[in-house]
Amino acid sequence: MPHDLSNLSPADVAVTMRSLPRRFGEALAAHGDEDADALARVVAPDGSSALDHVADTGRMLALFGSALSEVVSGRQPVLHAAITDPSVRQWEHAATDLDGELSLLTDEAGALAGRVERTSADQWTAVGRVVGGTELTALDLAKEAVQTAIAGLRATEAAMAAARRA
Repeated sequence: MPHDLSNLSPADVAVTMRSLPRRFGEALAAHGDEDADALARVVAPDGSSALDHVADTGRMLALFGSALSEVVSGRQPVLHAAITDPSVRQWEHAATDLDGELSLLTDEAGALAGRVERTSADQWTAVGRVVGGTELTALDLAKEAVQTAIAGLRATEAAMAAARRA
């Protein structure tokens, strides 16, 4: 279920992005003598593993970071449909390395937070258009990045819980 992010400020977006590595790390942490890497690879009832969700979130943060840079440049870009449509989020390579995917997520979350912090007040109203016609301001795009990251975190938590029950 989507969160209400209507009152989210750019500063809130940056704080959320900077907290993601810790929050994903907590979600993936081993309890006792568990093998967190093995648990992260167990496919949950939704058809994806925690590793898949971490990888998807990191890759989406990279896409959001690029899109935000394009939008705030004032070029009114056409944005990839995956920005707003999870059903088209397909990746060329499968996730195979939890540490590598966490590293990507950490790097992209930090880069996105930095991009948000460098965006001036007048740039937040710049627009881009998602393939298919939906227009998004830079602030809408940043909020969508937070929504996607939260969904990825919740899915990671659920996949780890399912793996522990398996």
